[in-house]
Amino acid sequence: DWGLSWELIRRVSGFADRSKAVISAYPNPFSPSRMNLFEGDGYLRFLCQLPEAGRVSIDVFDFAMKKVRSIASEHNVSQGYHTYVWNGRNGLNDIVANGTYFVRLQFEGGANNATAWTKIIILE
Repeated sequence: DWGLSWELIRRVSGFADRSKAVISAYPNPFSPSRMNLFEGDGYLRFLCQLPEAGRVSIDVFDFAMKKVRSIASEHNVSQGYHTYVWNGRNGLNDIVANGTYFVRLQFEGGANNATAWTKIIILE
């Protein structure tokens, strides 16, 4: 077909250890104005694994560890996989600068309290 047709395959693989809270981000690196566009904004997805039901908070920090944005703060989140999105904007609704950012997942469950981190790169 000379490359005129294509098929998009999306596969989200699970995390090896299901007893821990884990977070990952995609696409990474990410360009807020050019990737996963919907209504003019790009979106980065965070995939979280929770070992049991509990409270979740997700925050984004810049390289100086200054909080850029709170993504989620939820109570009574069920066990399993959850997806959250971020449009690459800070608390003032401005697109963040190029650079390395750190994402913190804090989880509080009945038997498990955990903090997990992942790193993302923003390229405008």
